[in-house]
Amino acid sequence: MRTLEIGLPCSPSKRIESEEIKATEIIITYGGGMGGANKKYYATEVVDNTLTLITGEVVKINPRYVVTERNVTLVKQVIDTTEHSNYHSHTCSKSIVTEYHLLEYGEEYKITDKYIQAKDGKIIYKDIDIN
Repeated sequence: MRTLEIGLPCSPSKRIESEEIKATEIIITYGGGMGGANKKYYATEVVDNTLTLITGEVVKINPRYVVTERNVTLVKQVIDTTEHSNYHSHTCSKSIVTEYHLLEYGEEYKITDKYIQAKDGKIIYKDIDIN
């Protein structure tokens, strides 16, 4: 079994919280020319055609455009990167980064305080809140 090591995105920084989330990955198609376009949604709740996304946003989808639906496991981590942002000069009062890492089927994870550059495709959503 593979183990995904989830570390801090930059140094200095500190983890505020981390949690495992069970979600549903839904891929919808927009159609169109050469191969068309699609979009992935990660929902914590699916009721009829309404999705509650991992970000808390609620969206409605047309079920005719759903291509695939599968259960996935995500690892959410919230990191305070204020010290990194203010390393050379004071530029912000607070810098919080929220990352969601996708675990593949059968993959385990380990949270570490080391600086680790995330692998491409493993972070499915990243939100940066700077004040």
